[in-house]
Amino acid sequence: MRPPHVKAITVGSVAALATAAGYGVIQNPSVTVTVAVLVGAVALTVARPMWTVHAGLALAVTTLPQLIPYTTQLGSTTVYTYEPFLYTATVYVLYRFRPGAAAWRRVAVLCGLLAVTAAHGFFAGHPTIEIIGDARGLIAVTAALLMSAALSTTAHLPALLRTIRWSLWVSAGFTALGSFTGLPLNGRSESAGLFIDGALQSSDAVRLLTASTHFTLGVLCACLALLITRRTSLKALAPYLVPAMFVTFLGFSRNALLAVAVAVAVALIAERSSLTLAGMARSVGVTVAAAAVVGVLGAMHVPGVDWAALQARAYYDRVLVGGLSENVRNLDSSTLAREQEDRYAAAAIETAPFVGHGLGYAYRSGYGPAESFTATKGRYYVHNFYLWLLVKGGMLGLLAWLYVALLPLVRQVLRPSVRGTALAAAAAGLLAVCFVSPLPNGPESSGAVTMGIVLGALATCNPPGLHRRRPGFPISGGRLRSSSPAADSASA
Repeated sequence: MRPPHVKAITVGSVAALATAAGYGVIQNPSVTVTVAVLVGAVALTVARPMWTVHAGLALAVTTLPQLIPYTTQLGSTTVYTYEPFLYTATVYVLYRFRPGAAAWRRVAVLCGLLAVTAAHGFFAGHPTIEIIGDARGLIAVTAALLMSAALSTTAHLPALLRTIRWSLWVSAGFTALGSFTGLPLNGRSESAGLFIDGALQSSDAVRLLTASTHFTLGVLCACLALLITRRTSLKALAPYLVPAMFVTFLGFSRNALLAVAVAVAVALIAERSSLTLAGMARSVGVTVAAAAVVGVLGAMHVPGVDWAALQARAYYDRVLVGGLSENVRNLDSSTLAREQEDRYAAAAIETAPFVGHGLGYAYRSGYGPAESFTATKGRYYVHNFYLWLLVKGGMLGLLAWLYVALLPLVRQVLRPSVRGTALAAAAAGLLAVCFVSPLPNGPESSGAVTMGIVLGALATCNPPGLHRRRPGFPISGGRLRSSSPAADSASA
């Protein structure tokens, strides 16, 4: 039993710390939160190092209310809450585990790309703050890739999958609250309408773009690939598929259609079997059944169905019609603005096609109000990630990225494994989205972390052919089944 004076000292210390923290929150909340996050990251690293991995993953890809800050301001720099955990976790994981030669080669290429383009931008006289801003997303990709590669073949994977499952359901819950009640969430909340000829075609439905948007899309692509290739049961996939589909749906993003179409195509090509037709039929059947249930409930005037019908109409107008109708796209202000971006980027590429202009390069002049995005950060930002990469790093930069991202994907398609097919489908879907949304440049969303996680797991995927005779993906009831050490070895 502890002596009374020790207990008194402990209580007094906790009270003093709580008082100091409360005073700090009142006086300077952003600095206080930043310090608390840094102290928490260090404390977790010392006491429970693996918890930093779970904390970094959950904070990076989970939709949370604005009461839990996603960013804090440290001087002139915005610090994302997950960053201290992500980078301390990466250091610990590298100390404790081995990512494998394949992952190290890709990390070396990414580091080389960052070093060369940053040095190019520095010696060209580009603003240092913009060089750092351009590099930040790819740094997050690199850290997440290392962490994913090191852990994807260890006994920690089941616990990480449980964290992912909890993250998905928490994200789905807060997304539902944000849409149904208007609860303020971290991220963007806007009307689910389209801008046609510069005027918003307003919709009563709310479009939510949060930290989980890109991550849930990657999970959705992987689940659909497993469902189509009949690698596992719908029951085993449901804990991941249902929340991922729900969050993706309420994002009202036309990018999701592109990602899903590419993921399905990759799964079909990788499987090369008539069984995939049955898998396709099963997927279509699940979708039709869900739509039929909503329709029946609507006819019965069940509470909440009016809200569901509103979302369905908005999804049809914005995503299906807005994404598939060429006439609508020709009038869509967002599409036209991105086409103009592409023209400016192409002109910049022509002047330095092989080595680019370096990080921090403004490829276009600013316009609009002085403090607006188009007048500031928009000069460095291109929605088409591949054009952005050509502007900053030229053909050499693009080739480096294709080596990191495309080569392992192609290998898995040519000689597929069970896990590899799911990861290849997810990677292909996300890489397709990069034509219209720069996921690897997004530390402010889950895009960079999601891309790193998928590419890291893909780089250390099971050697081709080892799982060809296994009946399903190694999850059962939402948990990973153990596999042999040989099956978990990394490939090039």
